[in-house]
Amino acid sequence: MPGGRPPINLDNYQLEMAALFHEGLTFKQITKHLHEQYNLNVNLRTIKRCFRNWRIVRCLPTKVKEQVKK
Repeated sequence: MPGGRPPINLDNYQLEMAALFHEGLTFKQITKHLHEQYNLNVNLRTIKRCFRNWRIVRCLPTKVKEQVKK
């Protein structure tokens, strides 16, 4: 039997988390939101890993930035 916490699936919260992130909330604030709204205790590193896996970023890729400037 493996040790540690059981895995948590945040896919059901992906759209809400992405919206909060794009509104300017930090990962720490999103973690707090999940705890207050859904009683989920999620590690900050888990949130960051999910965003990386979902490929959600706050800034635009350089190529897109250059096109927007034109």
